[in-house]
Amino acid sequence: MRYRSKRAKLIEKMLEGFRLRRARAGERIASIRVLSAELGVTPVTTIRMLDEMVTTGVLHKEPNRGYYLARSFQAEPRIGCCGAATVLDGKPSQELTNEALKALLEHFRASGCEPVLLDYNELTSGMAEEKLAKLDGLLLKDGCLDAKTIPILQKFAGRIVLFNSNTICTHLLCSQVMTDFRGTIAEFISRCDIRQYERVLVISPANSNGLAISQIFEDQFSAAGLDNVDYLTLDTSKETAELVAYKYFTEHKQIDWTRRLVIVLSGNYVTGIVSALPLNGGCPDVLCFDNQEKHHLFNGLSKPYFTAVDRNMPLVFTHALDLLLELVRDSSRENRCMFVPASLVIRKSVRHWR
Repeated sequence: MRYRSKRAKLIEKMLEGFRLRRARAGERIASIRVLSAELGVTPVTTIRMLDEMVTTGVLHKEPNRGYYLARSFQAEPRIGCCGAATVLDGKPSQELTNEALKALLEHFRASGCEPVLLDYNELTSGMAEEKLAKLDGLLLKDGCLDAKTIPILQKFAGRIVLFNSNTICTHLLCSQVMTDFRGTIAEFISRCDIRQYERVLVISPANSNGLAISQIFEDQFSAAGLDNVDYLTLDTSKETAELVAYKYFTEHKQIDWTRRLVIVLSGNYVTGIVSALPLNGGCPDVLCFDNQEKHHLFNGLSKPYFTAVDRNMPLVFTHALDLLLELVRDSSRENRCMFVPASLVIRKSVRHWR
């Protein structure tokens, strides 16, 4: 057992050497004598090791000539991931993002490369350019792209894939992986009898992602001829989404919310709504963006409760890595946008279905 373990380590050492120098198929391997001296093993051990690599398809053997590489090798790309390090912090409000990032890190391991985790502060530090220079590609979460980081990222020579953004990036040469909400919103409009509601309120955060989704609703509601819709933007730059929503609905308790539909474009608003209004008999119907039902944010509520738009975030994040690896391994490929469809999860918080 010990002998085979040693041989396995020697094989891995050789494979790593092939990857580092990007060895090509057909390349001749050093002679048994030279290789034995380099590895510090006997010729018998070297022959057994090479024969095992023939069996696994790494080498092929030509009688009286020696061993040759049966395939080409490529060094594993050095991939950075900016935005994961600052989110994997266990905060309840980040449950969905944490889940998606854990799926992304698992996908990194399955893809055979270890990510270089960067946070926003590292990306804006004086060492940022030096760190980026060591990378072949960068996965960039939307929250790490702003006026401070754009000039630094514009100097990056590798490929960039921006993910978790709902708007097209015009400040940076990059690819993007985005959630496509259009089909899901159209499905909701076709299946829900929205005219049964006295009013519909669409609540979005005051950021580019929220405003982009709100615009899709506005366009599709307008195309459907619906005129009972209001739009509200709540600023969460100074207070949490839960608190902002709680304050708004507390101040508007006089409204009969039971005759209304509220569409919240961030799941974090929902806890504020149900805290401000009686859950039994006082709440509006709710369509919630972010399918957070299984997370402890909603413990104590009757489950399953909220009809939701699932962003399919784990799929967005892992597709972003697949796209980046593809771009890094084939530099001739052009940047592009990839869309992952959202899905509608129907639960009892919406009553008027066709």
